[in-house]
Amino acid sequence: MTGSCGRRNAGALVVTAILAVGVTVLGGCATRPEGLAKLDNPVVEIMTVDIQGRQVVGVRLLKPDGVSFCGAYRADHGLVVCSHFDLQGLEEDGVPAAMAQNWKVNGLKGELDAKIKKVNSLAAAKGISVGMTVREALGHLIDKSAPTTSPGVLFAPETADTSPAWYYFDWMASARYAPVFHVRDTESSLGPYATKTKMITMKDLVKMHGHPCDGVETAACAMSVGLKTLYPDGVIDRTDTGCITNNSPCYGDVAAYLTGGRIRFGTQKIDPSLGNEFILQRFSTEETVKVSLKPGVFPSEVLALEQKIRAGTFTLEEMRRCQRIEWDYARRLLNTPPDECFEVVVMKGFRWTPDVYEHRDARGDTVNKDCLRATSRQADKKPVQSGPLEQE
Repeated sequence: MTGSCGRRNAGALVVTAILAVGVTVLGGCATRPEGLAKLDNPVVEIMTVDIQGRQVVGVRLLKPDGVSFCGAYRADHGLVVCSHFDLQGLEEDGVPAAMAQNWKVNGLKGELDAKIKKVNSLAAAKGISVGMTVREALGHLIDKSAPTTSPGVLFAPETADTSPAWYYFDWMASARYAPVFHVRDTESSLGPYATKTKMITMKDLVKMHGHPCDGVETAACAMSVGLKTLYPDGVIDRTDTGCITNNSPCYGDVAAYLTGGRIRFGTQKIDPSLGNEFILQRFSTEETVKVSLKPGVFPSEVLALEQKIRAGTFTLEEMRRCQRIEWDYARRLLNTPPDECFEVVVMKGFRWTPDVYEHRDARGDTVNKDCLRATSRQADKKPVQSGPLEQE
């Protein structure tokens, strides 16, 4: 034990507390709007703060008399700490860290405007320098590619069920790049936009579609790339998105579920000429993208086997072999960065024309989605947070 509290003593307690209370925040889910709150233990305070659209969590340890003696902010890629930490020790542990001045005086709230007085080399590599404010330093430590907390929308805390099951294989549950989606809908059949999101995982998609297959995985990964382009803040508006796929049951199911597109409402289209391709449009902005699986990614042997199986002239071993090759492909896909497997093209000037369907009508459960928009605009800095939905 040393007198300096980098990875030990008070500093270690703060890091442990941050990890314990901040895991959902740092995963992209804001547990509360910006503000200060006390845990059950009266000597610990936590605070979440919006930094460029990302929620950052801070923890402060207090003496019994309420005086602060140690604290830190935890962002995606490092820490901003008080003087009780060993910056060199944190660097040895691979943690970028910057030290702020006057922490005891200012505490969490005031510390955001305090100046950085010392940085380790890992923090310096992130662009943090002596003299910038804590808020500016945290801006260098957030993950700018992660979902943001858009005004009026909170990432609701959810625990994703990605545990293995007979229909959700171990390799799917542990896949490095299995996509996770955050979607926004309305509160009820005639209600306004919900102010919180819902999480959709690969396991959810398998349950919805009926089975794990190469088509579900391909569609999910393609959609993650395309929807990220249309919704860079990470929140997919399922009342404002259309999809076009070929007539594959896998592709159509996944695209409809993630976008909210429906043929009967004119927001989902089928184009048999599309191969491993997906067209997505954000109706309010008319932004449209086409996502395509890159040549050579899909195994050519599967195409020949699938044609033989569909023709009805196959053996049981050929069917099982086709399954194995498809699942091997899907395993590789879910463990490869999606940008390496798909390309996205912006389709400027694309005009959406619904497919002909005699019973097509306007969607009725989104007619009042904007009725609280004026309220949301008044809170352009602090998200509008509705209470829990009450059952009648």
